[in-house]
Amino acid sequence: STQELARRLDASPGGVSEHLGVLRDAGLVAGRRDGREVRYVRTETGEALTVEHRFRVASVTKLFIATAVLQLVGEGALALDGDAGPIVPGVTVRQLLNHTSGVPNFDDDLVSFFENYRRDPAHRSELGPRELLGLALGRPRLFAPGEGWAYTGSNYQALGLLVEETTGSPLRAELKRRIAQLEGVWR
Repeated sequence: STQELARRLDASPGGVSEHLGVLRDAGLVAGRRDGREVRYVRTETGEALTVEHRFRVASVTKLFIATAVLQLVGEGALALDGDAGPIVPGVTVRQLLNHTSGVPNFDDDLVSFFENYRRDPAHRSELGPRELLGLALGRPRLFAPGEGWAYTGSNYQALGLLVEETTGSPLRAELKRRIAQLEGVWR
């Protein structure tokens, strides 16, 4: 349990005391800080995490995709108020970036969708970005483009595909080249 984990962290050498929190959705790590260091462990096993452990960054990826898109706008390869077609016809790049496109999520039951990841952190979806976006585009729009606001991952699925189409490179390679050039960050 989280309370048992907290007791173990508090009892560990170094006098760990200040609670940082538990990432309940991931079910992976908890942390405490004593002002000098942070310790993380797997909540299931108590195994200490090291720099060799890897985590999917999920929605944090939106920050990187937005950065790449805005770089492409700055380079003149994309227009902020230009059509995002053929990826998502009828909406602009800006509307995808600021969640005003009206494109829904591919599924309303995201809790169920992420259950496999909660049970097995190594799980990988069989659906790629194009398939997920296809599911979303097959659903009714939430509203006409520019007429509302709704946070959906589908906007950034579309933007990732737009980056790939514009650059001719896989999104992962383009993000690595443009943003995360630190050795060992991308595996």
